[in-house]
Amino acid sequence: MNPEAIRDKVAIVGMGCCKFGENWDKAPEDMIVEAAFEAYEDAGITEPQKQIEAVFCGAVYPSRGTAEVADSLKLYGRPISMTQNYCATGTDAFRFGVFSVACGLYDTVMVVGFDKPKDRGISGPNVQTAGVRGLPMTPAGWFSLCAARYFETYGASREDLARIAVKNHHNGTLAPKSMLKKEITVEEALNAPIISWPQTDPSFDFLRWKPTVSAAQQAYAQAGISKPFEQLDMAQVHDCFTLTELLTYEDLGLCEKGAAKDHIANGTFALDGELPVNTDGGLKTFGHPTGATGVRMIYENYKQLQGKAGDRQVKHRGGMALSHNIGGAPQACGIAIVGRD
Repeated sequence: MNPEAIRDKVAIVGMGCCKFGENWDKAPEDMIVEAAFEAYEDAGITEPQKQIEAVFCGAVYPSRGTAEVADSLKLYGRPISMTQNYCATGTDAFRFGVFSVACGLYDTVMVVGFDKPKDRGISGPNVQTAGVRGLPMTPAGWFSLCAARYFETYGASREDLARIAVKNHHNGTLAPKSMLKKEITVEEALNAPIISWPQTDPSFDFLRWKPTVSAAQQAYAQAGISKPFEQLDMAQVHDCFTLTELLTYEDLGLCEKGAAKDHIANGTFALDGELPVNTDGGLKTFGHPTGATGVRMIYENYKQLQGKAGDRQVKHRGGMALSHNIGGAPQACGIAIVGRD
């Protein structure tokens, strides 16, 4: 890997994001248009049909593939590509767009992450988990195994997870485009219905999510980061479950292994803490329309680094921000680090 290949060779010149929600009165095309025209205005693009040379899409549940983007934005006569890497889909679409500019092929490209799972006619994720490393059938089952082993090893508890949920609920109330705007207490989180109870499986050592560790090492090398806690202003991480966020603190090197509970108690990752995490509320308050999530995270970091995040604005230190997704299958992870010039 050449760590210098893309560093400082690509800029985000504009971004847009639609309002997240069930959006029963909108088709995917409507949401694509809403986000795209905000990005056009932000970037000063007045003739997208002439100025945008290629489009990179990320979607897990597209009904018409790239046609949903091409038709809604009337972007014909140029390459429009679709990528899919389950939960890391949006981040991968962004990554491929970056590669295409960094290599000198294009000057201006658009990245679109979208999905509308509610229009599929079924409930729940459409992910094949049977036979994956002997894991349980559901993602909730995966992370309950992680929780049990982590609690047993490091003395953390459900109260630590509840504090993460309280933090993200609060941050989401300050994000205009979030879906869930509801403050909760630790007691309410602890008394919520149990989806998957933590049980120990001695055949698994899930004290870390190893793809996050590997991806972070590569991303830090590319960004020139050696001390992430000191050099990052903020991070948006993949809180598909609150336990995932706790593991990610450590897997990204934001704190020592086993120390997450102490940082949670001290408010390190709160909006006014030393290193705010999930400043817009994360998946907890936006939900997870799979292809859109990674791009939405980058949008939040972009707004934060511009100083345009409103009531949830955090302080700048080194001028860099990280976003992180783990994929549907356990081996996938996508990380993007953006910086302010």
